Amino acid sequence: MERTNLTINGSGSYGGGLYGKVKVNGEAKVTDHLDCLLYSIRGKGQVMGNTKVETLSVFGEADLNGDLQANKVSVFGNCNVAGEGDIKNSVIRGSFKIDEKYNGERAEIKGELIVKSDVEVESFISKGHFHIDGLLNAEEIDISLRHGKSYAGEIGGKK
Repeated sequence: MERTNLTINGSGSYGGGLYGKVKVNGEAKVTDHLDCLLYSIRGKGQVMGNTKVETLSVFGEADLNGDLQANKVSVFGNCNVAGEGDIKNSVIRGSFKIDEKYNGERAEIKGELIVKSDVEVESFISKGHFHIDGLLNAEEIDISLRHGKSYAGEIGGKK
């Protein structure tokens, strides 16, 4: 099935579905589940269902009202996930909040990470600050406390 691209300049509400690239330059609301290769937000984007994406890039504000499944996430603004985050690689320079569990391979935090449950990744690198209510579990953990205070309910790891 061929994927069509969706570019939003200005504001509007759009149905969910299967897309190639979804680019928001303004304010957009997706009223159902979203499955795309690229979801780029330069403004405000909202998804009312689950979000499945190869690459999520947030330079403004994103509200994802379901689970997030992504290969790569870059947050330079604010991103809120109401469900679980299954994210292979993330680079957080802004604020990233996940209401449930966060699973992945590599999490690099230079901004703020807030997770209301557990974080389980292969590599956790933080030069920003984080608040993890549950367990932070990683093979490799590298934490530099520079900005604000950080918290994890429990930490487990190899290195």
